[in-house]
Amino acid sequence: MTATLRRSATNALMVKDFCKAQELFEEIVGTAPDDYMMWFHRGQSLFGLKSYEEAIECFHQALALKKDHLESANAIAVSYCHTGDYEKAINQFNVTLKLNKRFTPATKGRLVALKGLVKQTKHKVEKNKKRIQELEKKKQMYLNMLKKADEGPQEELKSRLDSLMKVVFETPLEAVI
Repeated sequence: MTATLRRSATNALMVKDFCKAQELFEEIVGTAPDDYMMWFHRGQSLFGLKSYEEAIECFHQALALKKDHLESANAIAVSYCHTGDYEKAINQFNVTLKLNKRFTPATKGRLVALKGLVKQTKHKVEKNKKRIQELEKKKQMYLNMLKKADEGPQEELKSRLDSLMKVVFETPLEAVI
């Protein structure tokens, strides 16, 4: 591998020409697969292209080649944040902090990931609350229909309501009345 190729790749990364940098670093790691810094720089290029999953793979490769490479460990965590997988990000920030407990970017990153996880969880809870309310309204409507049904064949009405209950609530009618 020529020093010129490395310089070109590094320069492309520095000027944020991520597409060109990624191509050059891909060529470099193809010929020098044991060079952790080239894997790290390729990951940075992919991160710049918002190809976070591929970037994570490169950062993992760099970390596998140099177990104490703090920047690779941290870059994995930051990439997980960008994918919205805050639990993995928090775990990876913890790994980073085991390498250096005073590494400020990992401490700050873990806080960002925790906030993201809280926000994500709140959103899921609110969404589930609304769904539960909708289902409770339907359940009550079906139960009211059953109670008010004075006319017509009772067994047919019960059968229809039972079918609806099984579809909507995955519960037979007898379990709720």
